[in-house]
Amino acid sequence: MNTTPFTVVGVGDMSGDVFGNGVLLSNQIKLLAAFDHRHIFLDPNPDTAKSFAERQRMFALPRSSWEDYNKDLISQGGGVFPRSARSIELSPEIRAALDIAETALAPEELMHRILLAPVDLFYNGGIGTYIKSSAESHAQVKDRANDNIRVNGNELRCKVVAEGGNLGATQAGRIEFALAGGRIFTDAIDNSAGVDCSDHEVNCKMWLDVEVNAGQTSEAQRNQLLNDMTMEVERLVLRDNIQQTRLLVREHQAQSEAHVQDGYADLIADLEEEGALSRELEHLPSVAELARRKADGRGLTTPELAVVIANVKNRYKRLLSAMPLTDESWAEKVLRPYFPEQLVATRPPLNHPLANAILATVLANEVVNRCGPLMLRELAAQHNCSEQDVILGWGQAWSALDLAPIFDDLDADALVVPRNVAQRVDARTRAMLKAVIEGVLAVPKEQLRGGGIAELTRLFADPATVRKMAADVQSEAATHSGLKAEFALAWNAVDALEGVAAFVFAALSVKRPAGMDLPGFLAVGMALRAQAGIDTLERGLKLPATSKSQEQLRSYAQQALRRTQQKLLAQVLARATDGHDAAEAVEVVTCTLGLSGYAASADLEQAMLDVWALSEAVNAVALAA
Repeated sequence: MNTTPFTVVGVGDMSGDVFGNGVLLSNQIKLLAAFDHRHIFLDPNPDTAKSFAERQRMFALPRSSWEDYNKDLISQGGGVFPRSARSIELSPEIRAALDIAETALAPEELMHRILLAPVDLFYNGGIGTYIKSSAESHAQVKDRANDNIRVNGNELRCKVVAEGGNLGATQAGRIEFALAGGRIFTDAIDNSAGVDCSDHEVNCKMWLDVEVNAGQTSEAQRNQLLNDMTMEVERLVLRDNIQQTRLLVREHQAQSEAHVQDGYADLIADLEEEGALSRELEHLPSVAELARRKADGRGLTTPELAVVIANVKNRYKRLLSAMPLTDESWAEKVLRPYFPEQLVATRPPLNHPLANAILATVLANEVVNRCGPLMLRELAAQHNCSEQDVILGWGQAWSALDLAPIFDDLDADALVVPRNVAQRVDARTRAMLKAVIEGVLAVPKEQLRGGGIAELTRLFADPATVRKMAADVQSEAATHSGLKAEFALAWNAVDALEGVAAFVFAALSVKRPAGMDLPGFLAVGMALRAQAGIDTLERGLKLPATSKSQEQLRSYAQQALRRTQQKLLAQVLARATDGHDAAEAVEVVTCTLGLSGYAASADLEQAMLDVWALSEAVNAVALAA
């Protein structure tokens, strides 16, 4: 949106914070038409640079209106017209830009047609409900002032709807537009930055006010600190909202996949059974409607996903708030990034009066944004534990492996790399997070509180640990040109960490030979993986599945490969204890089994067959022993 001109129609004017700020976010906007309660603005072929500068000038004017727009800058055939006019003559240029056949229209009818214009974006930055569904009556909308202007969702010809104002569309109208192929979230999503900003502001002020009342900070110091961290709060809020919308886009892109459709159908049913949501009130599809959509190869729309995911996050927040989260060893590391750096530079984050509640909110947001809601449920079912345990496992892995810097490097370029790269990296990060969470869940809880986890945390706190692992892995990043070095290295790190996830946490519960430290243990594991061909098999298991049944078999094969790796590792460590050094032990075990690696698989089926063959060979040796 900052490199290519795009056409826009909107509701609002430059004196309003919502509309005014919105249409200044890009200098590539071609604002063809807009209206507020006073005027209708028409500019059929705007000059992007000149019109942007003029919008900036008007935004700076106190109490401006469209009448203040420099008429000399409006393209031929355009103008500013009062809504009080009986009729507005339409130039050939306006009729072409808005695709209107009539030569004159009443103001309300013209505004109705503006909403129906074939443009890239409709931006609602005003007051009123302008979109409903064809199944709703105007009376149901309860906004009589705009009955003659309002349009149905399936009539819109814009590509995208952005809601700066609240209640600009009914939920049924949003869904109808989305089902017709339009791009839209909800007003809650599009406006969530304001709520998020207030959340940060209140929590920062609360903490400082406690200090002021205790005489630990002066009021002048409080006010100065609040001013100093303004831009940092802005950064944190934008980060939250980027992550949330990326999640919605990712989940929507997956809605054509049958297992995802089934997963969300089950999720909605479970939330409804718990009383966490009402399909009727939330305008969510019935079981029969979901089945019809599945037959058509589609699932939930983004407005529906926004509602479901919001309910999932609220549920997790409620469950987590009841737990003593701040007692966890990783609590401070996960909570710290919520606050502006200026605030926690001299204050432990866990000292905040609402630290536990804030941490619950952070976990609910971060885990769902990073993993998606379905993975958490699947892991809980596979490991026979609660979803809260899965979330706590994420917190442990995130902290111990110091994953934040890796994701920071990926996030920095996530919106500028090619779309196929972004999608692939998202898939890889989810696979890695699933693997490391499973690694944590496989370790008895008491061993996660011992010295081993501290040793692991110290090891991965050194950036050189992950850099070395990333340098030794063959990642897809090398097949894409033009990636920043930091992005490519982070991608390599993701693939490397997925590979070691199964045994990096196992190191906490596996008895190591005397004198073998954790780095040595990891080196043995990496050597074993390379010699046995496990890393090649893992890459093969990432190949696309051709059916839901093959997707399920892939999951079984991945679990079998992790168990096999653990068994091989146990054999290597036993050999190392019997007098061989670690490198010799790897050689002895792999030679005994005749393992010398695998050729890269051409398809997923071949990869799974190779995994079963390796698993059977290792199990046979274990039984013989």
